[in-house]
Amino acid sequence: MGCGSSQDGEKAKADKALKATPSQDYVVIKELGVGASCCVKQVKHKGTGKEFAMKTVEKATHGNKDLWETEVRLLRVVNKPKHVNVLQLEGAFEDNSYFYITTPLCSGGELFDRVVKGKFTEKKAAITTKQMLEALLHCHGVGVVHRDLKPENFVFEAKSEDSNMVLIDFGCARQVTDETKFTKEDACGSDYYIAPEVLIDKARTGKIWKKSDVWSVGVILYMLVTGIPPFFGDNPQSIFSKIVSREPDMRQASVNVSADCKDLILKMLNKTPSKRISVQEALDHPWLKDIESVADTPMPDSVKNSLANFQENCKLKKAVGKLFSDMMTDSDKKMVEECFKRFDKNNDGRLDKDEICDMMKHIGKGGIDAQQMIDNFDQDGDNGVDLEEFQQLHGLTQASTDDAKLRKIFDQFDTSGDGMISAGELQDMLDCEEGTAAELIASVDKSADQMIDFEEWVGAMKDMKKNA
Repeated sequence: MGCGSSQDGEKAKADKALKATPSQDYVVIKELGVGASCCVKQVKHKGTGKEFAMKTVEKATHGNKDLWETEVRLLRVVNKPKHVNVLQLEGAFEDNSYFYITTPLCSGGELFDRVVKGKFTEKKAAITTKQMLEALLHCHGVGVVHRDLKPENFVFEAKSEDSNMVLIDFGCARQVTDETKFTKEDACGSDYYIAPEVLIDKARTGKIWKKSDVWSVGVILYMLVTGIPPFFGDNPQSIFSKIVSREPDMRQASVNVSADCKDLILKMLNKTPSKRISVQEALDHPWLKDIESVADTPMPDSVKNSLANFQENCKLKKAVGKLFSDMMTDSDKKMVEECFKRFDKNNDGRLDKDEICDMMKHIGKGGIDAQQMIDNFDQDGDNGVDLEEFQQLHGLTQASTDDAKLRKIFDQFDTSGDGMISAGELQDMLDCEEGTAAELIASVDKSADQMIDFEEWVGAMKDMKKNA
C-alpha cells in the first residue's frame, strides 16, 4: 500500500503510527451513512477528544481489500503536500474483521445543500468554483484524476459562513501521467456530470481524464447559476444522449449572470477535450482572476428553488431505493447475492458489461442492452453494478409490481397513519426544506389536494422503476 515501495522509510513510519484498535482508541458518536459493505461513523478519539469521520469496510466482501488499499494510497498521494481544499488522511488501519480510514469530520454539509439554504450570489459561485478548481489543480499536479466530481463530493469543514470547502471520495480516482492509457471499458462518472468523451466508445489517456474533471466542474458551475443541469433527462440514457449530442444552453442563466461567468462555463463545457479549457486556464480566466469585482447580489429565488427540487428528487430516489432493499427478506438477499456472485466472473465485486450480457442470456433476455442496464443501475459512476445497486434495483423491480410491498413503504412515509403522505411527513423523511417537499408532492399529486394518496404513490413508484 502507499505510493512508494515497501522499503519506503517514511511510509513504514506512517503505517506504524496509524495502527490502532477502534474499540480501544475511539468512541462512536453516531452513524453518518451506510453502504452495502461499509459504513461511515462520527467518532471521538479517547486520548485527544478530537472528532473524526471513520469509514469501516468489511473484510469479508471480496474486492474490498483492493479498494481500501487504493483509496488509502491515493489519499497519501494527494496529501503530499497537503492542500486546504483536499480531504486529509488521518489514519488507516485494520483488525480481524474490518479495514478503517479516518479523516477530518466535515460537518458543514454538501455544496448544494448549503447553496439552497443560505444567501447565494454570483460572487459566492466564483469563490466556490475557484476552490473546486484549486483542489483539482493540486490533484492533477500530483498525478491524480478524480473521475467522479459532483456536488456530493464537495463538502464544508464546518457550518460557519466562511468555512473551507473540501474535495472528498477518491474511490474512482486514478494515478496517471498524461500518456497513461485507459481502455474504453475503464469509464466512470455520475449522471449529469460525466463528460461526453467518457460516454463515447473509445480509449482515453490521463491527459483526457484531466479535461473530463474540468467538464464536471463546469456542470456544477452551470447548475449553481441556473438551478438545473445543462443536460437533463428522465433516465440516464436520455441524459447521456444529450451530453454527447447537444450544446449547453446559456439562456437558462439569469439575465443578471455576467458575460464572463457564461464565457467560462462554455469554455469548460466544450465537447472536444483538446479545445476545452484546462484547470490552470480556468483559474486564470477574468471571472476568477478578479473575484472582488463579481456581483454580490442574491441569485433569483427561482434558481435556488430549482436546485432544491433537483436535490430532493435525487434524495427521494435514494431513500426509496434503500427502503426497497431493506424490505428484502434474508432469503431474498441470499438469493440475490448468490446470483450476483455467479456472474461476477472476475470476483471484483461488480458486474461489468460482459458479465451483465452473460447474466441476461442466462435468463433468456439476451436482447437487452447491457450498457443501458449499467446506465440505469449504476449509482456510484464506476461503469458497473455492485451488490448494493443490484439489491436495490432487484427490490425496486419486485416491489413495484407488488402492491403489498408498496403499501409497506408508503406506511413508513405516512407516519400519521391517515392514509396520506403530507409535505411535513416527506420533509421529515428526506430532511429537506418545506417548499421542496411541497414541490415533490405537486409532481405526483393528481388530485391536487397537496397530499399523496396510495394510488398516486403506486404510480410514482412505477414511474421511478422505469426511470431508475
